Amino acid sequence: MHKSLASAKVFEIERVLAELPVKENSFSLFSGIGGLPIFYYLLNQYTRDIKYIEKANLAISEIFEMLNSAHYGVTYCNGLAGVGFMINYIKKTGCFNTLEVDESLCEIDDYIFTYTEDRIKSSEDLDFLHGAFGATYYLLTRVEKNSLLTERTKHLFYMLCNVLNSEIDKSNEVHEVRHIDNSLHKTNCGLAHGHGSYIAILAKALMKFEKEDIIRDTLRNCINCLLSFQSKDENSISCFPAIAISPYTANYEIPMGWCYGDQTASLSLYRGGIALGDKNIINKAIQIALKTLNRDTFIKAQLSPLTDACFCHGSASVAYLNKKWGQITKNSAFNELYQHFVKVTLKKGDNDIGLAGYQKYLGDNKHENAIGLLDGVIGVGVMLLDYLLEDNQLNWDSFFLLD
Repeated sequence: MHKSLASAKVFEIERVLAELPVKENSFSLFSGIGGLPIFYYLLNQYTRDIKYIEKANLAISEIFEMLNSAHYGVTYCNGLAGVGFMINYIKKTGCFNTLEVDESLCEIDDYIFTYTEDRIKSSEDLDFLHGAFGATYYLLTRVEKNSLLTERTKHLFYMLCNVLNSEIDKSNEVHEVRHIDNSLHKTNCGLAHGHGSYIAILAKALMKFEKEDIIRDTLRNCINCLLSFQSKDENSISCFPAIAISPYTANYEIPMGWCYGDQTASLSLYRGGIALGDKNIINKAIQIALKTLNRDTFIKAQLSPLTDACFCHGSASVAYLNKKWGQITKNSAFNELYQHFVKVTLKKGDNDIGLAGYQKYLGDNKHENAIGLLDGVIGVGVMLLDYLLEDNQLNWDSFFLLD
């Protein structure tokens, strides 16, 4: 329906990215140039033009140069885990010198394991984007045919499970609290930093390590914890809060998008139900997803006219998550909203300011240019390329825990 407009916008984004001084940006997967090779690879799949593979290779080389000359952490969002995940993904496409990339990835594996093992101490260390769950998620994608890394990754999951179960115990202790007290434990229900990502990653871990009861039990505990925050009011805008002490103190007016909201909460629950073979959880997840169909305009989805098109909390992720739920349920209403929010995303880029018309919304009616896969124009371009490629099997959504 919007293919010609989407194609034109993708090439506009490509021209803008080609003009940007690469080295003035970080190598971050989600907020820097770390997403560039993914964009170029998908553009190659759309056009079949080899020059985009060459551009992907050049971007990878520039990222390696930056790694060799800078200090960096290991986080998934901004550090080595995210870059490693991207390189491993591109490697599997067959576009790179396998031996050279394998050697670099093995060094990354060792560094991330050692660093992460030493830093899983408390619930503050669990975060997907900025903590141990993100780093361990990267390692989980690398365990194939590597017995040492498999055992190391299992060890990290044991540590994560122990800390997460303690965090869930703290959540349960304040679950009946009916007043807001900022000194009390808070539970994060989102995908970016909380239980949505823990469930998604533990589900993936259980599929690989089927005999590990601690992973299975922790996954179920985590699902139960998230479901305990589900609103009992059928008329509430959202089923889940973003961050809350208890369901009695929670705010159930949450925008939809990737980082928080019912679309990703339901998808994580669905993946958890699949991993556990639990039809009850699967059916609950589908019912939660079906309720999101009521949020069929940008205002209803975002609860504000001011937010952006970016994948983190904007229309690009709202569109794509409708596509995902349409694929799962075969319900055409999801596809209709997918088409609608693709149109919204294209309209959001109909500006003379920003990068190809797009800017990141900062709040308080302030915006800034952003290139990232999560918070910027690369992510918008990737979603539009997926739209143009239709039912591809390129698995790019694994970067966002949506595969």
